[in-house]
Amino acid sequence: MESGTFRMIVASGYDYVDTGARTDELLRRWLGEQRGYDSAALGPGRTVLAPGVLLDADSAAGREGAYSRWRLRESTAAGAGLRQTTVVLRSREHGAAPWICLEVEHLPGPAANSGADDPTELAAALLTELAAHDGPSTVRPGPAPVTAAEVERVVAELCHSERRLPIVVDAGVLDTGEPEAVAQLPLWQPLVGLAVLYRLTAEAVPAFNRALPHHRIAGGGVRTYLPGLDPASPVDGYRHPAVHPHGRHPDPAHTAAVVARLPRRLAARAPLPAELAALPALRTLPSLRPRPRPPATSWTNSAPTARC
Repeated sequence: MESGTFRMIVASGYDYVDTGARTDELLRRWLGEQRGYDSAALGPGRTVLAPGVLLDADSAAGREGAYSRWRLRESTAAGAGLRQTTVVLRSREHGAAPWICLEVEHLPGPAANSGADDPTELAAALLTELAAHDGPSTVRPGPAPVTAAEVERVVAELCHSERRLPIVVDAGVLDTGEPEAVAQLPLWQPLVGLAVLYRLTAEAVPAFNRALPHHRIAGGGVRTYLPGLDPASPVDGYRHPAVHPHGRHPDPAHTAAVVARLPRRLAARAPLPAELAALPALRTLPSLRPRPRPPATSWTNSAPTARC
């Protein structure tokens, strides 16, 4: 992963209690199976998972709502820098779907291996486990195919006033392979958790362009539709960047980097939802479970502070 911040904010498809239980179980699996730590004894407070690896967890419930938060800080190799992964679950008023926020920050050292720090793996797991959505749109870890009969629904999502995420539409030739294989294509991997993803069939492209004449997409191209789309405004069409077929780089990873740049920047810089912005700073008490004293590290006083 490149230096900087990856932030994903979506709504869960479950209530606060079920989302909390699912998130806790998923994080335990991820810590054990993907990160290689002993997650059997996790609990509130601070847990030392390994030398240079700290997990802090806190939660609260009251008149202002409820939240649960997990923060993993890893600095395990000389010169590798610091990686901080924060997951926050936050309730909302009037029974609205709870927020789930994943934030990954990386302060690279001289020996950092950016390829080993891809945050989209955890993002994809959270999206799937929590049936995540953004307004009326399902947020998947890969693109959903769109047929001509489904264009009207997708256009309604594009114009919905409550969506927060960009919607990335690919009008390339739709593969007939398994969805899991399509989701692993280079174009989609950098966009996991940052945008709603759709892939038009060849028959759907003309129907899509008839429905949105001022926001057309060229066959074989990719277009990013930002929130606040006005289908009746020709001027608004300039606000939604497109990669035309002749502009697609021979290396798909290059095109992927170009398409993902704007969604990633918007996610990192956009104001947080009010419920997440109101959270107190994470303050943890030492765990009551006996743990070895963590070794002194050079990053203790310079660790990034998660905003969510």
